Amino acid sequence: MENQVENQIAELLEGYVLAINDAQTASIAAFYAEEGLFMPEGFKTLTKQDLSREKSSNFLRKTDFKIEYTIEKIEVEDNFAFVSATAKTSEKESVTNDAVIKQTRDLFVLRKEESSWKIFRYVFNNIPSFTI
Repeated sequence: MENQVENQIAELLEGYVLAINDAQTASIAAFYAEEGLFMPEGFKTLTKQDLSREKSSNFLRKTDFKIEYTIEKIEVEDNFAFVSATAKTSEKESVTNDAVIKQTRDLFVLRKEESSWKIFRYVFNNIPSFTI
């Protein structure tokens, strides 16, 4: 059972990546619970409704934003799942058009709604390029 749930969660995140990389905002919003929140570092918190707006897809298309996740750990507790991941992102810098590559630590809180998992909260922070 646990493997089946982890596979469902991994599939959800794979679909989420495809929607982001294709700048399909209607699809991106569909991965979120009604009360779902996206809390990116350095930006305001976005609701599901914010994510579905054309402005979001304009950003993704304009910057050619791409992301790939590596799932580190999945923990499931009743109707909630906690996913720790790392991500690698790339986007075009607006002035020079150079690719900017970043790495982030990501935390997804998922909630099971009826028979499917939805993103309830998603937060990430950038990993500095230097080491201590």
